[in-house]
Amino acid sequence: MLNLNSYKSLKIKKKEETEKIKQRYSITADILSYQVCKRQYGFNTIKGFSSTQKTQAWHGDLIHQVLSMLHRRYLHNVKLTNKGLTKNDPMPTDKDVEELFDKANNTLKSRGIIPITKENDKLISNLLELLKKFNKIEGKNLYPKIIDTEARLQADMGDYLLYGVIDVVVKNDDGEFEIWDYKGMLFPPQDKDWGREKLKKYEYQMLIYGELLKQQTGKYPSKCVLYFVNELNRIKSPNPKHIIDFKDENNIKKIKEAMENFSNTVKEIEKCKERGMWNVDKPADKDTCKICDLRWGCPVRKEEYPLKPL
Repeated sequence: MLNLNSYKSLKIKKKEETEKIKQRYSITADILSYQVCKRQYGFNTIKGFSSTQKTQAWHGDLIHQVLSMLHRRYLHNVKLTNKGLTKNDPMPTDKDVEELFDKANNTLKSRGIIPITKENDKLISNLLELLKKFNKIEGKNLYPKIIDTEARLQADMGDYLLYGVIDVVVKNDDGEFEIWDYKGMLFPPQDKDWGREKLKKYEYQMLIYGELLKQQTGKYPSKCVLYFVNELNRIKSPNPKHIIDFKDENNIKKIKEAMENFSNTVKEIEKCKERGMWNVDKPADKDTCKICDLRWGCPVRKEEYPLKPL
């Protein structure tokens, strides 16, 4: 018969929990946001403060939603044409843009994402005209080649998980992939330090998208297209496209640099989380700062936005 008393002195060493749960970091919502302003990122994203400045979010979300809907409308029209149900050109019209714009705008409004400005009507009208221009200029060549929109990619970076959403994946006439990413802004001015720095961050974003796409498909895209939609408003010399050529070996070499840059940013974010401190040592660009809820009393913008006693 088994004598359990003989096991009383047996000691089992408790296994130490060494495995760390990997955190997911978004390329845009976490890494690029932190790089723009870690104070703003810390308060709004980590601490959960709700920003009163909805205009930027509204502008960017509306552009992305309408352009995605326009592509789906094109595919729907093609199906109708193929079935012999219509002889109309499948390309979306200005009327389609207006319909889809209203639908997307109402959806955002229901989520509390609305422009907060004294010139709301003008802002809405201008953005609608901007999207009509894009549809006319790019639609005919772009829509038929799109094979995926809002493509979600993720990679295990060892200490953390990195994920991103590609606006558009295109298959060009040579059967090669292209990545398109829409930016609801003007082309960053290259005669300004902050403009060059901002463009470099976006280039890193595209290089990493290219790497993530390679991990999924087995090959790099032929190129990435950064499309600065607001450039279409320029009367003289609009410059909406910035191309990152993946056939250029120098860009392939820069992928490692971009990965290291993003990994170092993740380490900084985790240190700030541990300390609960989101201090800044240099200001963001003026366009970011002038609409920031935290600008008053910001340690690096004291002269422009000083706190005044009541």
